[in-house]
Amino acid sequence: MYVILGKNGYIAEAIIKELESRKLSYIALSRSDVDYTDTAKLDKWLSNNVYSKIVANHNANIINCAGYIGKPNVDACESAKADTIEGNVVLPSNLAMLCKSRGYLFTHISSGCIYGGYSKDFTEDDPSNFDFQNGSFYSGTKALAENLVQKECEKSYIFRLRIPFDEIESPRNYLTKLLTYDKLLDARNSVSHRSDFAKYCIELIEKKVPYGIYNVTNKGSVTTKEVAELMKEHLQLNNKKFEFFTNLDSFMQSVTAPRSNCVLDTSKIEQYIKIRSAKEAIADALSKYS
Repeated sequence: MYVILGKNGYIAEAIIKELESRKLSYIALSRSDVDYTDTAKLDKWLSNNVYSKIVANHNANIINCAGYIGKPNVDACESAKADTIEGNVVLPSNLAMLCKSRGYLFTHISSGCIYGGYSKDFTEDDPSNFDFQNGSFYSGTKALAENLVQKECEKSYIFRLRIPFDEIESPRNYLTKLLTYDKLLDARNSVSHRSDFAKYCIELIEKKVPYGIYNVTNKGSVTTKEVAELMKEHLQLNNKKFEFFTNLDSFMQSVTAPRSNCVLDTSKIEQYIKIRSAKEAIADALSKYS
C-alpha cells in the first residue's frame, strides 16, 4: 500500500499515474484531506483508515512528495525561510521518525540541487557543496533533510530529482520555462523527465533495491543551448531567437539566490534498471509538447 503525500504536486501527479498504470494500490493525500504536517494526526489517520490494508499487504510505503519550493522560483525561499524550513526539513524529518516507529517504508523525494560546479559528476556518496554556506537557502534545506532522514529512518529511500520536464505545458516544466523566460543562462545539467522519474522510483521500490540515496535523472546531461536547438527543431521555432546572458555574473544580477548547475552520476541506479538518455527524453517530450 502506497500513501502519497502532497497529491496535487507536480511530481506526485506523475507518481500516482505510474501507480495506476501498474495497478498498485495507493491512497493520495493533500493537507486538506489530513494535515500530515502534524504527524500525530497523520498517524491516527493511517491507523483509522489504512492499517488493515497495510497489515494485509505488508508493504506500507509513505512517499513524501510535499515540500516548499517557492513561487515562482527558489528566490521566494530566501524571504520565506520559516516556511522553507517547515516544509523541507521539519516535515520529512518528522515523517521519517513516524515511519521508523511504525515500521513503514519511507520514501522522500529530494533534489540534486545540493551540488554545484563541474569538478566531477556527483555520486550519492558525495557531500553537498551547494547549501546554506555557498548556495541557496532552498538547497540548504534539501541537503539538511537528506542527512536527517538517513539518521532517523534506516528503512528509507531518498530519490533525487533534477530539473523536471515533460510534454505538458506547466510553470514547473523546464521546457515551458525556457520558452517563457526573457533571457537564459547556458549551463550543463542533469535533468529528469517527469514520467521517467516516477517510473524509475516505483521500479526501484518494487525491486526492493538496497535502501539509501539514488540520483534519479536521465542518463548524461544537456546544456541550455542544446535544449534550445532541439526546441527549434521539434517545435518549428526557426525564427525564434533565444537570448542568453553573456556570463554568470550578469545572470546573478537578475536573481536573488544562486542557482545550482551540476551533473549527477547515474551509475548506481543503472545497476538495477535501464534508464534513457537526457537528450532522448527531451526530444521525445518536445515531439509531443502541447
